[in-house]
Amino acid sequence: MREMATVLLVDDDPGMVDTAAAFVERASDDVTVTTATNPNAALDLFEELDVDCIVSDYNMPGMDGLALFEAITEREPGTPFVLFTGKGSEEVASEAISLGVTDYLQKETGTEQYEVLANRIENAIEARHAERQLERSEERYQHLVESSPAGVVITSLDDSIVYANEAAASFIGADGPEALHGLSTLDLVHPEDEATLRERWAGSRQSESREPIEQRFVGFDGETRHAVVASTPITYEGEPAVQSVLTDVTEHREREHELERYETVMEVAPVGVFVLDAEGTITWCNERATALVGHTAAELTGDPFVSLIEEGIVPEAAISKYRAVLRDLLSASSDRTTGQYTIPIAHPERDERVLRIHVSLLPSDGEFRGAVLVGQDVTERNRYESALERERDRLSALFENVSDAVFRYEFEAAGEAGRIRAVNPAFESVFGYDEHEVVGERIAQTIVPADRLAEYEDVVARAGTGDLVNVAVECETATGRRTFLLRNASMTETAEDGRVAGYAILTDITERREDKRDLQRERNTLAALFENIPDPVYRHDLDDDVLVPKEVNPAFEEVFGYEPECVLDRPVTETIVPADRVEKHRQLVAASKSGASLDAEVERLTATGRRTFLLRNVPISGPDEESPEGSQYAIYTDITPQKRRERVLLDLHDRTREMMGAEGPAAVASIAMDATEDLLDRSVAGLWLYDEDTGTLRPAALTDDEGTAVEALPTYGSGDGRPWEVFETGDAYSYDADDTDDCRSETPVQSGMVLPLGEYGVMNVGTTTPGEFDETDEALTRLLATTVEAALERAEREHERAARKRLLERQNDQLEAFASVLSHDLRSPLAVASGRLELLETETDSEHTRPIADALDRMDTLIEECLTFARQGQIVTDSTRVDVEATAERAWRTVETGGTELTVEDLDPVEADDDRLRTLFENLFRNAIEHGDATAVRVGPLDDAPGFYVADDGSGIPESEREAVFERGYSTNEAGTGLGLAIVDTLAEAHGWEVTVADGTAGARFEVNFSPEAPLPTPR
Repeated sequence: MREMATVLLVDDDPGMVDTAAAFVERASDDVTVTTATNPNAALDLFEELDVDCIVSDYNMPGMDGLALFEAITEREPGTPFVLFTGKGSEEVASEAISLGVTDYLQKETGTEQYEVLANRIENAIEARHAERQLERSEERYQHLVESSPAGVVITSLDDSIVYANEAAASFIGADGPEALHGLSTLDLVHPEDEATLRERWAGSRQSESREPIEQRFVGFDGETRHAVVASTPITYEGEPAVQSVLTDVTEHREREHELERYETVMEVAPVGVFVLDAEGTITWCNERATALVGHTAAELTGDPFVSLIEEGIVPEAAISKYRAVLRDLLSASSDRTTGQYTIPIAHPERDERVLRIHVSLLPSDGEFRGAVLVGQDVTERNRYESALERERDRLSALFENVSDAVFRYEFEAAGEAGRIRAVNPAFESVFGYDEHEVVGERIAQTIVPADRLAEYEDVVARAGTGDLVNVAVECETATGRRTFLLRNASMTETAEDGRVAGYAILTDITERREDKRDLQRERNTLAALFENIPDPVYRHDLDDDVLVPKEVNPAFEEVFGYEPECVLDRPVTETIVPADRVEKHRQLVAASKSGASLDAEVERLTATGRRTFLLRNVPISGPDEESPEGSQYAIYTDITPQKRRERVLLDLHDRTREMMGAEGPAAVASIAMDATEDLLDRSVAGLWLYDEDTGTLRPAALTDDEGTAVEALPTYGSGDGRPWEVFETGDAYSYDADDTDDCRSETPVQSGMVLPLGEYGVMNVGTTTPGEFDETDEALTRLLATTVEAALERAEREHERAARKRLLERQNDQLEAFASVLSHDLRSPLAVASGRLELLETETDSEHTRPIADALDRMDTLIEECLTFARQGQIVTDSTRVDVEATAERAWRTVETGGTELTVEDLDPVEADDDRLRTLFENLFRNAIEHGDATAVRVGPLDDAPGFYVADDGSGIPESEREAVFERGYSTNEAGTGLGLAIVDTLAEAHGWEVTVADGTAGARFEVNFSPEAPLPTPR
């Protein structure tokens, strides 16, 4: 005992308690004794004092010694308690021992017992101290184990866990230590480490300590954990056990693996890595770094970095840039951890490259230990950035100059509506808004109609995530709502706060949408047209150059006479194309496939026989479900009647030439009957001509299969039957079956027509079949009748013209004879007189010779004028196309015009005798200059009739004399013959023209009226 111990001595005998106290203190120097004479007092003292041991008598009033022991044990278990009793009963001793009394000593006589008691007290106190020290040690150990960061597991010899601390439970991923109790360590160890664990447990059970070893465990979460395990045999709760301490090295192993991965990454990284020490020596480099500078790692490691400068691989400027970055990183005022610079490097065997060097300091404790240089090859990136910059410039120019409206948008945050950040000039033009009106404004409040916000939000949801949009939208412009095709171009970069930006491209498709609606209406119209068009139509596909109908309209069924199932889905070459027209059909199909528009005559088979059609194709735009690509409409127009008309008209044209060249009505009538029979396919026809002498319609020609003679046909008089009514009224009459009696025909005519031939008669055309005359037949028959009438009229006119021509030729012969008289019979005596006058003038000088000479000259002029008058008065029978302007100008050049000016306006050519027309102009020009004193003459066309005028600005012609100016002998000049204008009138009349003096003009104006087809004048 190293400290003074307090002993409480309890005995109800005061003398005994004091004696015992004195002897015990004497026997032991390490105790001090306090006494109590009853148990209650003893309990009070126990509460007050720090009692190390109690010595108590057994028999005491109120409470015996064992009861006191129990009371003390309740207050402080383990307190040493020595039962010092005079009652030496084995029963008491046994009970005391069973209750846990520390020692039992029976009182005896003599003082030696007190030495034994003191010894027993010291032993009890010593044992108690040792026990308390052990408890405190165990408590400290328990606390150490519980609070240890290392996992502690105690297992029994059967490998069952009997204890685990919180660290062990946390390491293995259990909810608490209790979750591990009862488990085997083999339940927790990694399967690959079970054999090692079994070996270690065997050694531990043999009381052998094992060196720590790293093992893998599988936690409750299935994850693998690493721990260093140290196992030691112990005694736990009195039983042999094994204590294992688990040091968690999972994170350490992960860091090692990460380091290994990092080293691997550094080796294969696409960047060059150099590690330099404080002196700039290369201590490590990866493979990429060696490739950049053209050296191996062995060659570089240990060499100063400047050796690369000396070799010319790295530029000298790299040193100054490296030092500048180091100064910045090592500066106390800088919080940067990395720096960078760019240098070119020259590989010994490759093109120059550009490196961006990133510099980071090596970890240190305040002292500079070196740096890591990461070289990134940015050669291609620089080229790309240059190209990108050029592309941005191009896009900027495109943004400014594109014809579509474009605006740049930005979504500031998720869920927020976008704003307009920029617009191009086309946007301002298309939308009608100035840039300052819309930039910065919300899209929804600027160009989105209120009833389209839901659609806009859907577009925003797609564009906000960077998706591409291609939809039709409606937008509000300054001039109203329009439709646009919206496409977006999302920008590849977004802000760090998640904003999404891009471009919205708006193509105005308002008209296109309207066109689409118009197209739909057109398709509806076409569908209705397909059903109701009177021409046969079918829709077909082209399958390997074979035309296959897919749909027919009602008109096809009606005209062709086939049910739809007979032609649908079958090649037309098997149904409606004649065998001898297949090759032409294939040519048309080829042309149609090449995109040509067809407009061809074709022959097709119908249920009633072969007919002629006009075929046209209409390509269908397609493709859609109803009109696949390659489909077309084939439209057939039945032109069989038309082709018949064309053939008849062509033949009728030839017959018309024959009739127009026929001599006399009888020949015309004969040709007409042939045409009726050959062209109109009518075997029953007759022609009646009007006879002026009898006033009746007499038969002139007949077609009859039975050879009926013309003389057998009836003659019609006034009011005599239908033919006379048609002749008299000029209205054609059609009849059928029962009406044939009206024509007083004895032939079995069932249907036909009676047609007027003007003033020349009628033509009766019929057939023996009722209802044979259709509209085409009637039209052709009417045309033939009109042609016959014209031919009869021409025959009559030619007859009259021939008679008139013969009369005119006789008149011309008479005039020519008269001219011969003037030319020969009168000129000869005049020539004799003139000769004699010249002889007389040489022999005598008489005052009478001059008047005789003048008289002879006048006679010569009169003879010349009369000769001209006689010859120019002959009727023009042979004319040519004459240029009136040129003839007028030639005539002007043959006249003495003096200072008079001529103006000729545009004049049309005319059929005339060129010499006589020039003479007409010469006489009018002389009249204007010699009789009217004109200074200007104008020739021009008439305003209201074919012809020309000759006007002057001279003295004019008095209104009272305008009727007489064309009479022979009229002259305002005493020396004139009076035949000039008479010759003009005669020349005009010889051409069938008329010349007059215009009224109400200043000067004289002569107007010549003519017609290109003017009839010959009636001879006088």
